[in-house]
Amino acid sequence: MAKNALETIANLASANINHHLKEELINNNILLNPQVATLMDNPIRYTVTKALGLPEHTNNGMTPFMIVLITSITGLMSVQMINGYLKNISTTIRKSGHLLSDTQILVTGMLLGIILSGSVAAVLQLAVFGVFGSSHSTSIWLILLFTFLCCMTMYFQFKMITLFLGKWGILVMFPINIMGIFSSGGAVPIATLPLIHHIFSTFLPARHMVDGLRVMLYYNGKLQAGLGISLLIILLYFVLFLGTCIAVVTRTYKKEHSKTKATSTS
Repeated sequence: MAKNALETIANLASANINHHLKEELINNNILLNPQVATLMDNPIRYTVTKALGLPEHTNNGMTPFMIVLITSITGLMSVQMINGYLKNISTTIRKSGHLLSDTQILVTGMLLGIILSGSVAAVLQLAVFGVFGSSHSTSIWLILLFTFLCCMTMYFQFKMITLFLGKWGILVMFPINIMGIFSSGGAVPIATLPLIHHIFSTFLPARHMVDGLRVMLYYNGKLQAGLGISLLIILLYFVLFLGTCIAVVTRTYKKEHSKTKATSTS
């Protein structure tokens, strides 16, 4: 965007100067030799230099957005997949006469979500930096940990919604996922988006994930470049989502424990 803007300004300035010079020459009946007259057609000339010294394989700066896009979709789909599989498996186990509590199902789902998040984060590193050879200015291991944190944050965000809304959660999860992606500023700058995207970008974590990955990929992972703020906000989101899920599991456990006590007493 900056390159296009600067080129446009230079071209407009060159055209304006050319126009005014020709008017002055005509009004004052001044004649120029052909070599000088040729220079007037393009009085301002410019060269493009990579000031940041970025390497070639930056994928037009879209790598951070694509990573966050995949983590967001993974969080949404993994919650639905894990819940569906656990529901079928738990039903089969209970029909066979084995005791299986709701607390065990919830804890199993959370553990599977963490395992799946780690797997997706690892596969992303292999695909982005191994297969496609994308450039990065920070250690891949640090990027892996940051991506893992993003995956878990997205998973527990949608998991929390499911715990409160049940099967109707998809009606909320899907628009949140879409708005988070479009409001992340990864594909289109937030400043150019409508007001509704500005609002969603303030309380959805996707924007901060894109900002953090940009710093890790292109700005040497410096905390002062915005990584510190992004990391802090994502950690706060992760603690909030995970803490809410743990609170629901604890409440479920207490209910089951009190029912067990009442049954044994009677």
